[in-house]
Amino acid sequence: MKIRLRALAVLAAVGLCLGAGGTALAAEGPLPAAARAVGTLEELKAALAAPGSDDIVLTAAIQVTELLPVNGEKTLSAQGGGLTRAAGATGGLLAVQPGASLTLENLQIDGNRAAGAANAALVQVGAPATLTLGSGCTLQNSLVQGAGASGGGVFATGAGASVAVQEGAVVQNCSCTGRGGGGLALTQGAVLTMSGGSVSQNSAANYGGGIYLLDAGFSMSGGELTGNSAASGGGVALFGSAVDPAAGRAQLSLTGSARITGNSAATTGGTEVGYGGGVYQAGGNLVIDSPEAVVEENTAAREGGGLYLTYYPTSPYPEGILSLKQGAVQKNTALYWGGGISSREGLLRMSGGLVAENRVLTTAETTASGTFYGGGGISAETATGFGGVGQVELTGGTIRQNSAENCYGGGLFCWGSNETDAPPLLAGTDILQNSAKYGGGIANAGRASSQNDTVLRMTGGRVEENTATADGGGVYNAEMPYASRPTGDKVQVQFDFEGGSIHQNSAGGLGGGVYNARGRTPANPNDSQTSVGRMAFTMSDAALLYGNTAGSGGDDAWNDNGVMVLRRSYGPDSQGLPFAGWFADDPGHRYTAGDTALAPDSSPLNRTGEELSSLTGGFAEDGAVDAYGVKAVWAATVPPGPGIDSIWLILGGLVLLFTLLAILLCCRRPQQHCGCRK
Repeated sequence: MKIRLRALAVLAAVGLCLGAGGTALAAEGPLPAAARAVGTLEELKAALAAPGSDDIVLTAAIQVTELLPVNGEKTLSAQGGGLTRAAGATGGLLAVQPGASLTLENLQIDGNRAAGAANAALVQVGAPATLTLGSGCTLQNSLVQGAGASGGGVFATGAGASVAVQEGAVVQNCSCTGRGGGGLALTQGAVLTMSGGSVSQNSAANYGGGIYLLDAGFSMSGGELTGNSAASGGGVALFGSAVDPAAGRAQLSLTGSARITGNSAATTGGTEVGYGGGVYQAGGNLVIDSPEAVVEENTAAREGGGLYLTYYPTSPYPEGILSLKQGAVQKNTALYWGGGISSREGLLRMSGGLVAENRVLTTAETTASGTFYGGGGISAETATGFGGVGQVELTGGTIRQNSAENCYGGGLFCWGSNETDAPPLLAGTDILQNSAKYGGGIANAGRASSQNDTVLRMTGGRVEENTATADGGGVYNAEMPYASRPTGDKVQVQFDFEGGSIHQNSAGGLGGGVYNARGRTPANPNDSQTSVGRMAFTMSDAALLYGNTAGSGGDDAWNDNGVMVLRRSYGPDSQGLPFAGWFADDPGHRYTAGDTALAPDSSPLNRTGEELSSLTGGFAEDGAVDAYGVKAVWAATVPPGPGIDSIWLILGGLVLLFTLLAILLCCRRPQQHCGCRK
């Protein structure tokens, strides 16, 4: 008797371990009162196909050999079994018919990929129809092959088709070698919502290791996409139009506690390789709008470690729109461009949130042909001419502690805006504590080509505490290397500093605050031609450039054969000291106390009006301009004026004086009329 009891105890323990290990076994127990128990394929087929509502409970494991249509409103769960694609079967398992809904709970559906590939997803959803993956539902181990195939775990298509992933649901270890969507694929107006659960360890040979969206919507308010991989778009790939009503709107929103983390865009396979470790976006509209939403620790073999944004060429509305309002894009990596975000001819808008601790990993500045790398936090190409209309608007939030250690733009790398484009705008975003070889905070660059002029406007925000091991601690504004410049081709790179501050940045070489130069320094060995472009840095009265340091020269600014316009309209500093002026600070003569300030109309401060007018009138040749460095100085030797602080001090003294006089007069009056006497 004792032996039998021990045997039963061992069997019970084994059963508990298997259940905890995530096998097809589910907890035993009494069936719900209204449940319909099924134990064979034929019983399941009949129950799912019947019209009306039903709670169906599997009581045994079932090998599925054919696609089972689902009608009515069905809930499918298991107590002692699950569904497995039978060896030799190549189709899907469940098909939710138009007008039907299916909820899967406490059920494991296995694609049995070890037995061979299939040609369709485990679960297919028509339109209008609804699929809900509820708590305890697991879709796994599906391999779908075929050039036109989409979705290893779930495929939904058509306006009115909807899929919901809830807390406790899992889609894992599914793959697709076709268009995309290792885990799930939705097309032509279908909608996916995810409030919890996990889409993990899925893969796609082309796009969307976790999820593939083509003119479809995805709203993610919880759960996570993690450990997925694809040629591009390791976590999610979004294609389509943000505004075209005929094609359906391609939308992706990250709110609540949504997490896209640890995904990768691979180095091989697919038609487009290495773009968008977390998200690949071609067209469509992506919004990140929650302080808890994160795109984190994703990797890209080429660019866009966290997010990659570009246009969708087959749509009449090709522009993609990426809006970062709240949340974080952090700790992502890319090999060449945009450790956090890479935008190529998309509309990138940052009004809040955080782009932090992202990295560009390349050990080279350029390729052998002269292509240049950069953008530890954000890389933005805004040229028009390849199909998209690029635009960058940074009006809030923080870009912090990103790095492009061997190349350009630790925080932000802008390049390629035409004169006719809306120039990139920096109007409130803080760029802090980033690092690079050139342009610790910002690299604003162009290369000689008809589509690669660059203009950047800064009207607000802070560029502070950034570092460059070479030149341009705060801002690097210069022409980039180019292998074979077309004859007569010229480039304009312009940084309009209209507001905000460039402060406490440092460079190991030249230009602690700003480095402005025409031509590459050091010269590009692949470019034997003389630079004929125009580099311009213009500063308005409302802007602040001061307190920066450089190892070789130009603590606050360095200009080499470019156009630089600085202002002298500073007020007193924090200690009330007056602005003494701009002083020479070059390698041969670093600034020391007692130096003479530069004259307001000297060439280091202002170029002539005729030369400045050519900034908007074309590419008139500049004459040679000697390189020089400058430093902004507040001097104690200059007597401070009666600034605001002094005025308040004077007014306070007058008030105190009148008060004392009133008390003295009061005390001289008779006792009954004076409140100061008893």
